[in-house]
Amino acid sequence: MQNLLIPGLVAFRVVRLYKMYKFHAEIAWQMLSSVETGGCRLFAVRAPMQIWEMAMTADVAEITIGHETDGDLIVVRPVGKLDTLSAKTFETYLKNLIAEKPATLLIDMGQVDYVTSFGLRSLLIVAKLLAPSGDKLVLFQVNQSVVDVLKISGFLKIMQVAESREDAKALAG
Repeated sequence: MQNLLIPGLVAFRVVRLYKMYKFHAEIAWQMLSSVETGGCRLFAVRAPMQIWEMAMTADVAEITIGHETDGDLIVVRPVGKLDTLSAKTFETYLKNLIAEKPATLLIDMGQVDYVTSFGLRSLLIVAKLLAPSGDKLVLFQVNQSVVDVLKISGFLKIMQVAESREDAKALAG
């Protein structure tokens, strides 16, 4: 067992990994305390070395992403949650796509369970990166819970959203 002072995101990963692997008796951890310093929350945690290694190296983001080209468009298919852990992965994936070949992105949201503010931020950053070249970011097949988040946050006013892939292609122009 190791005692370490870790940032909040790593602590969150430890908790998520613990929940994923809780059936292993040898993997146990204990939250000792937390402290706020310089705008960052640090946690004192006691856990076996195995879980530290997993927390620092495992990708516990609950999202998978694929894409295909459709003429001059790129259709991106995220599957899972667009949350605190997965938003950066998603954003990096999209940035790499447009760095490779700038194009309008159609995001198939049909298999995205929910979106947090981190996910919204990633979408906004990528949309702003596309704007100077005249390319767009269009969401389609968005489920109702995600539409509700987009409405409440005001993103429906700034994001283009379509019912189907064909509608998204029409919006993309």
